[in-house]
Amino acid sequence: MLDIDATTLIPHRDPMLLVKGILEVDLDKAYIKAATMCTTKDLLYDASINGVIPTASVEIMAQAIGLHSGYSDIQHGITPAQMGKLLSVKQYRSYTKALPVNIPLEVEAQGILHSPPVGVFSCNIRMQGELLAEAEITVYREE
Repeated sequence: MLDIDATTLIPHRDPMLLVKGILEVDLDKAYIKAATMCTTKDLLYDASINGVIPTASVEIMAQAIGLHSGYSDIQHGITPAQMGKLLSVKQYRSYTKALPVNIPLEVEAQGILHSPPVGVFSCNIRMQGELLAEAEITVYREE
């Protein structure tokens, strides 16, 4: 994992800081792989399913996109934006009844359209290679 604190890149804080750090990033390819791990302390944890509700994967993916944006800003000598907006979620699919707790997960976001201040990313969340969720997310970056 890259030695950079996620809270320096995005405005989220516990208990809604759902991404833990950057595993890989390629700014030229608009790609990021981030680490996350759901716990029983997450706001979206549901004891009845012994995990985090699957739709939380959308917020996890959006936070990974935010990490990409914040990291890019820092690399270009810009202060990371403190606000972004999720504009749309398309083709969302979940392949699990719950996001598992206390198991490392990887979230990937690949930019497929960049027209500032709007970006579109193809995203997924995996557990040890197994696809748990995927979506196409459109975001708006406030300046």
